[in-house]
Amino acid sequence: MTPPPASSLPIVLLPIGTDDDALDACLGALDAGTPAGTRLWLADDAQAGPRALAIIERWLTRTSLQADYTRRPRMLGEVAHMDQMLAACVDVDVVVLSPDAQPLPGWLQQLAELLHGHVLLRAGEGTRHRLVEG
Repeated sequence: MTPPPASSLPIVLLPIGTDDDALDACLGALDAGTPAGTRLWLADDAQAGPRALAIIERWLTRTSLQADYTRRPRMLGEVAHMDQMLAACVDVDVVVLSPDAQPLPGWLQQLAELLHGHVLLRAGEGTRHRLVEG
C-alpha cells in the first residue's frame, strides 16, 4: 500500500511542557519518523523556559515538517489550553502528541490509516477484521 501524502495526514498537536530534554528528544523523533511536510503545531501555554525556547527556535530552522509555534503570554491551564487547540482544529483530523513522546517511523501514517479505516486489524491468530468507520 502506498503511504498517504503528508497533506492528507492529521495535524499533529504538540503541547509544550516543562521538560527540555524530553522536548528535544520528541522533536528529534518527529523529524526522524514523520513525513516531510506534515503539519505540526507546537503550542506553548507559557511553560517553556529559555532552554526550551532555544531548542524550539533551532529546530524550527531545520525541520522538514510544516511546523508552527505559538506561545501564550500567560498560562491558561492545561485543560483550557488543550480545549482551545482542539477548537481551532474543529474541521480537521488531529493527533495530540505528548511532549515526552518519541514516535517511531511510520507512526502517523499508521494512525491515519486507522482513522480512515484502510487497515485490517488482527483480532486473534489467523483472524482479520476490517476497521469499520462509524
